[in-house]
Amino acid sequence: MCVDGLDTVVEQSERLRVRLCDGTDPAPLTASLGIARAVVETGDVESAVNELLGRADEAMYQAKRLGGDRVALYGGDSLSSGDVNELQ
Repeated sequence: MCVDGLDTVVEQSERLRVRLCDGTDPAPLTASLGIARAVVETGDVESAVNELLGRADEAMYQAKRLGGDRVALYGGDSLSSGDVNELQ
């Protein structure tokens, strides 16, 4: 989890995805990352966090369905190679 702004989180996620893939490696590692955002109130933090993690998980699986090695944002389309998309 991160408390930075969405642009920062997307940028850091994309940077991580790129760094994990070493083009010189014969079997490069790829990463499918899911991002979700929410405002968590002090009332039921556990429920809110579980829902947030579920959304991020959905976004990650959407990134995988779209071919993997990309970042997907819950609430819109999927992002690939610098293009961040959101789940609907």
